[in-house]
Amino acid sequence: MASSFHISPSEPRAIKNLGKVSSVPEKHGVDILWASQMLGGIVGVQRKEIKDLVASVQDGRLSKEVAQMKSIKMAVLVVEGKPQWSTDGMLLRPETYTRWSLSGHRNLMLSLQMEGVWVMGTEDVNDTVSLILDMARWCEKKEHTTLKSRPKPRGAWGAASDRDFQLHTLQSIPGIGPGQAEKILDHFGRLPIAWTVDKKELLAVPGMGKVKVDRAWAALGEVVQMSDTNDAVNTKGDGDV
Repeated sequence: MASSFHISPSEPRAIKNLGKVSSVPEKHGVDILWASQMLGGIVGVQRKEIKDLVASVQDGRLSKEVAQMKSIKMAVLVVEGKPQWSTDGMLLRPETYTRWSLSGHRNLMLSLQMEGVWVMGTEDVNDTVSLILDMARWCEKKEHTTLKSRPKPRGAWGAASDRDFQLHTLQSIPGIGPGQAEKILDHFGRLPIAWTVDKKELLAVPGMGKVKVDRAWAALGEVVQMSDTNDAVNTKGDGDV
């Protein structure tokens, strides 16, 4: 978790309850600020309700804040509340009609991210509090592996005997599409891919226990030894001479 949150004096009570009220965040163009050891720098969050977002663009405050955010490691703009749009793509507010288009809003979000500012949305101030706490925990994780992992197979899928899995595996190779993958399987009668090491060598890899090795082995099947193939070729050749 973050060492401590510094909160701008202008923030509502729900946000102030997160930490210490300070003028420091405003110097960096944000409302909430903390130091992250894992990221090696300061994380800052600028919180804006949709009406304040529009006003800050029109009066130039947002441009100044984005420039100030350049001084911190990670800057995030949180847009609070869900904007309502008319049928012709203009922002609607209960008390008035604001000339703010959906297209312009999307362009602003893209421009902010182009400037290195992350953009996120929340339902209300309580949801923003929850988001900040989640962000602080995320920032202190030693590594982030969600996007580095792929779903594990279930049931027969993932075994060398499953044709759909075989086709899927072959199509991960550049130049091999669905039709070519079918032809390869029909020609060889199996998935012509195998481990080039034995189970003992796999077990020597840190974190690879017997169960993991058995599952990994079953996904590709038994290795075809090149020496066996060469012996067969040599034998055939001797008979033809």
